[in-house]
Amino acid sequence: MLRSHCVWLVPVVITSIGFGLDTGVAKAQTTDTVSANYDGKMNIDQKSAINLNYKLLVNSQGTNSVKEYNAITGEFVKDFVPSGSGGLGGPTGLTVGPNGNLFVISFADNSVKQYNGITGEFIADFVPSGSGGLNQPYNLTFGPNGDLFVGSSGNNSVKRYDGITGEFVKDFVPSGSGGLSVTDDVTFGPNGNFFTTSFGDSSVKEYNGITGEFVKDFVPSGGGGLNLPIGFAFRNGSLFVASGGTDSVKQYNAITGEFVKDFVPSGSSGLNLPLGLTYSPNGNLFVGGFGEDKGIKEYNGITGEFISDFVPPGSGGLKSPGYLIFAPIVAKVPEPISVMGLLAVAAFASKMLKRKRQEYLVLGVISDKFKASRFC
Repeated sequence: MLRSHCVWLVPVVITSIGFGLDTGVAKAQTTDTVSANYDGKMNIDQKSAINLNYKLLVNSQGTNSVKEYNAITGEFVKDFVPSGSGGLGGPTGLTVGPNGNLFVISFADNSVKQYNGITGEFIADFVPSGSGGLNQPYNLTFGPNGDLFVGSSGNNSVKRYDGITGEFVKDFVPSGSGGLSVTDDVTFGPNGNFFTTSFGDSSVKEYNGITGEFVKDFVPSGGGGLNLPIGFAFRNGSLFVASGGTDSVKQYNAITGEFVKDFVPSGSSGLNLPLGLTYSPNGNLFVGGFGEDKGIKEYNGITGEFISDFVPPGSGGLKSPGYLIFAPIVAKVPEPISVMGLLAVAAFASKMLKRKRQEYLVLGVISDKFKASRFC
């Protein structure tokens, strides 16, 4: 079963956090420890263990929007990216870029759109429609070199774009390299190499992180019962993969690729067609399922036990979700003070000092007269 003609198979990206200093660009309000997981996908130090300074962003394919939820309670906050903003159609993967803005894949027109990381306002088509042959994209990640890497499932490849301009650089992973079939989630692993789920042959493939050359099938086809893999994430020495065909999340050794166990057993608390998965700042695992009636489920990050339906189906108009990230709550950098402004402040301060000096002189004269009168 190939997925090239259906939008439902959406993998997960754990965001990379970068904070620019230009006007209108996001800057973090939190001092939580955030460590880059080699690929720019966010991996929160468990010592931080708090969701307070983060928001949960979820794609809503059925409404062509990105929805924001409270990272502690799961309550709907608002449409962070309103329906169809900037021509957004069938949104899938999303991530925060090095400049602090939000980047979202628009499956319908084969593009990557950029939105303000604070307001959600549309900025530009960062990767224009079909640039470099982009076809049926699902996932994206910023690499350690700052460039953007996008899985192109329609031609079984991974495209590389300039991380500042969005211009096409090259096919980082050429079409079909190593047997790649229907590119899904993409990331850079703990060893610095590039990894992608290959939906068509139910495997996870590893490529050289610099050249893009095929290294090996990190998880062989069907390894551990893997069937139709979609989203994945490296965490605490393990690789966790959403197995859409078995309604489960599988755990593999992050060094050897050997199967460990079904971390989230098949159908746990109604898990069905899991797509995207990500770890939250508090260390728990969140999984999105495909379908109009699906929400976001929360599982214990250590045991895999079900905790809650964190975002209930349909919350805030959610329709056909699957892709999710925890993004930092950010604020605008204050506008720089102009030279004229500084001169005005300096002039005012000088005037106030001169006035105070005159007051002290008057007080000094009065004091001297008072002292003299006491000894008359």
